[in-house]
Amino acid sequence: MGAALMGVGGVLAGGCTVGADLAGIASLSIAAIIELAAIALGGWAMRALLAKKKSTTIGAH
Repeated sequence: MGAALMGVGGVLAGGCTVGADLAGIASLSIAAIIELAAIALGGWAMRALLAKKKSTTIGAH
């Protein structure tokens, strides 16, 4: 589901966020660096949330 939403967002935005980050960081764009940090932080937070949910779900069986 998440991949489909990212694909739709990439089409609507006219490009991919990873490509924008690579080009932006290469030109030392502050906005691209902040965006990449926000994407990484969001991924880390979701991973932690899912790991916590998984550990509580396993104990419920």
